Amino acid sequence: MKMKDLFLRYWIRAVVCLIILFANPLDLNGQATATATVVGNEYTGRLDYSLGAHRLSGRLFFRRFERPFTADLNDYASMYTSTAARGLQPYNHYTVNDVYTLSPTLINSFTFS
Repeated sequence: MKMKDLFLRYWIRAVVCLIILFANPLDLNGQATATATVVGNEYTGRLDYSLGAHRLSGRLFFRRFERPFTADLNDYASMYTSTAARGLQPYNHYTVNDVYTLSPTLINSFTFS
């Protein structure tokens, strides 16, 4: 048997094993894993305004992250994983910035966040 044919035979066998492994939802220990659908909304906004020597800007960031309850009610051990509980994590961030030009070589910046 030629080396090329031998390589091709083992390559095909390895590819078939990988297809079987990824097509089966069980991991190597025989345990089933489940994934949860994560819902999240994210918004970003920015506003710039120039008022003479002042340059005003504002930014906002809003995120709402929601994860459904995924634990099995008949299996208490599944309730102690980090992804089992229902989660709702809102996050808001606001920033206001004022850059004031005092002279061509001197500026003052104020940021409130």
